[in-house]
Amino acid sequence: MNYQGKLTNASGNSMANGTYNMRFRIYDTPTGGVVLWSEDRLVSAGHGITINNGMFSTKLGDVTSLPSSLFANGALHFEVELPTPATVTSSSPLWSEGAMSPRSELASSAYAFNSDLLDGLNSSDFGQIGASNTFTGANNFKNSVDTTSAFSIQDASGSSLFKADTTNNNIVIGELVSDANAVFLVVDGYNQAIDPAGGLNGAIYYNSSLAKLRCYENNTWKDCIASTGSGSTTVKMSSNVINSSVVANTLVDATGLQFTATAGVTYRFNAFIDYSSAATTTGSRWTVTGPASPTQFSLRSTYTLSATSGTTIYAGAYNIPAASNASSLTSANIAVLEGRITTSTTGIVKIQFASEIASSAITARAGSSLTYYVE
Repeated sequence: MNYQGKLTNASGNSMANGTYNMRFRIYDTPTGGVVLWSEDRLVSAGHGITINNGMFSTKLGDVTSLPSSLFANGALHFEVELPTPATVTSSSPLWSEGAMSPRSELASSAYAFNSDLLDGLNSSDFGQIGASNTFTGANNFKNSVDTTSAFSIQDASGSSLFKADTTNNNIVIGELVSDANAVFLVVDGYNQAIDPAGGLNGAIYYNSSLAKLRCYENNTWKDCIASTGSGSTTVKMSSNVINSSVVANTLVDATGLQFTATAGVTYRFNAFIDYSSAATTTGSRWTVTGPASPTQFSLRSTYTLSATSGTTIYAGAYNIPAASNASSLTSANIAVLEGRITTSTTGIVKIQFASEIASSAITARAGSSLTYYVE
């Protein structure tokens, strides 16, 4: 930063020509305050200030650099100090005279006020390479010409994770060439047994309660990969489910043994459940529930009474039988439910069970399974 001045003696006469020792400082206040920058211009170091007819011109920062951050501190005040008259040009200056007063406030030229801005915008208004940026406005990335890599996100090694190809109207996840790296497209996980309200045709999400991908097609949610007559889907209980309700014969879900039935689609299903009982005198009942008003429903439910006998129920409606058995084994009980269902609305088909005795547990055991497929 250029700085010019004129030195005079107490009588106002110009100082004699020569090379002088000088000290420059910048403070944060007009008096006192903190020294933000300092530079000694010493004759002995070859940095003395040359005086000619009292006038001098120098560049501040030649000896001690001036950081740009210094000028973000608001008002700055500049001070000049000379050593004692006897040592003003010597190689051993004595700084006992004190600085000249008052300090000069550093001011900008008229247009320099805009030097901290670009078109009136502060640097904090711009995204920066190497910094974390948050864009709060609506942003549109539009290339002047279409290209196969109009927008790209890469990992640290330069491998593509995501690429927008505006030439071929493609969105590419990962690389198009075969390699040893897997790049996954992960959609939202929704932990509910029912689909979220609303939807947009073409939408997709992962139902973590049903362990299935769900797609919104023709204004309704359905399994993205539907089971067909040539294949089936099996779901299992991941942990034991205990029904020891304080009200006897209260149905609870066999958690995990369920599937989403799409309206108008006919499904066949078969459930195999291993269960235990708190006592041989504690019976159980096993049944199915689902979306309201099925257009077709038939169920056969068979489960243990004793080591040599069981009960079989045939039903054409949900929640049948209405009452529980009178007995069961304490362990190694089996319930088998199989049937066929067509619903008029999309909803969840569930296996449910109850205990005959209040506060006496019937426990459906982990690993029990339900298999279903579309006819």
